[in-house]
Amino acid sequence: MGMPDFHIAVFPGDGIGQEVMAPCLDLLARVSRAVGGFTLRCITHTAGAALYRDTGVALPDEALRGAEEADAILLGAMG
Repeated sequence: MGMPDFHIAVFPGDGIGQEVMAPCLDLLARVSRAVGGFTLRCITHTAGAALYRDTGVALPDEALRGAEEADAILLGAMG
């Protein structure tokens, strides 16, 4: 049996959320490697005020399904 694989739905959000998400994901990857015994599968989804401004939809159905299917959600600052 392989290592547990945890699916993380990542929502960087708007503004500073997008700026801090890359270092946050890097930190999580480093922790995963250092601790060992599990893997993190991070899948990024778009949502928030900027998306609403551009498309009229703040949380697309696909992103909502991704969040529902995930083991955890990593949410950045979002308007």
